[in-house]
Amino acid sequence: MSNKPDNANADSPNPASKDEPAKNIDAYSEYLQLAEGNRPPHLYQLLDIELFCPHPERINQAVRRQFRKIKPYEENPDRRVRERIQDVMTHIATAKTVLNNPIQKTEYDERLAKVLKIDRDEFFSTQTAGRPPEFCITVIAGPAQVGSRFELLPDKTVTLGTNPQATICLPSLRLAPLQATVTERDENWVIRSANESLVMIVNDTRCHEYVLEPDDVIDLVGYRILFSEISKTVRKGPVAPPLSLVVHSGPSVPDPMMNLVAPASVLIGRCDTTLWQLAGKSMSLHHARVESDGAFWQLRDLHSDTGTFLNGDKVTQSILSHRDVIKFGPYEIQVRLRK
Repeated sequence: MSNKPDNANADSPNPASKDEPAKNIDAYSEYLQLAEGNRPPHLYQLLDIELFCPHPERINQAVRRQFRKIKPYEENPDRRVRERIQDVMTHIATAKTVLNNPIQKTEYDERLAKVLKIDRDEFFSTQTAGRPPEFCITVIAGPAQVGSRFELLPDKTVTLGTNPQATICLPSLRLAPLQATVTERDENWVIRSANESLVMIVNDTRCHEYVLEPDDVIDLVGYRILFSEISKTVRKGPVAPPLSLVVHSGPSVPDPMMNLVAPASVLIGRCDTTLWQLAGKSMSLHHARVESDGAFWQLRDLHSDTGTFLNGDKVTQSILSHRDVIKFGPYEIQVRLRK
């Protein structure tokens, strides 16, 4: 293909002028790690996904991933480099808009097929041999990304950690840049911690590697992740609304907020394997648990030494309501329910 922009890229930013000091920087290669090729790249190259990708969720995952990669460079001291980065970010935003609109996507795909001299019908017929995604992982508890679902593609390794370039970036002071990977092996999906010293718990059992089955629950120090079949992710019956637990007062903690969506549960205590670690001598190793129960969230004390208090009253088990205040040892926690 020619190195000149084509009609399918008409919505892309224009290359920087030749007199810029940043003229030799290929922002797409430098910041998005894209292979050399047509500049500006077409939208599928930009997102580093398969040509004419038909899956909206896959497209949106790619958009989030590319934004995470380039966003740390927004504050580059060179103004012209910042402008180049902003152009790329605008291009990513355009990709999100165009490829999420069925009419715009069809028109774009038709233009791109002509530019690439590809017969779309023939192209799709050659893709039918590839297996569609059957499984996904969903973040159901943690400081961020809660409710986000990621399809598992047979030929892709999913990385989890604090690195912005990880497939699933999980901000936390407790996690490593690369905490774990999820890979297909012999037609099974396997999760493996990056090294044996890192905490990974599957179905309440600490392990280094685990062959996943539908509805398995993975804990990565501060995050809870559900592995499930895509075709069976729709829950029936009443579902508890999204919940946030926020430290209102008490000692400093790595993650002052814990967000949950059903069917999550969160084990709270001072032990380093608890999902929400709240340190302090008056905290038990396993102090309490918050878990979904139908349309409600339940608070359960786990025979803690100093007790669990809800709105000033000591409780062993209680249903949570919006604006409730929970007290564990030196911590006051505010409950927020979102409809």
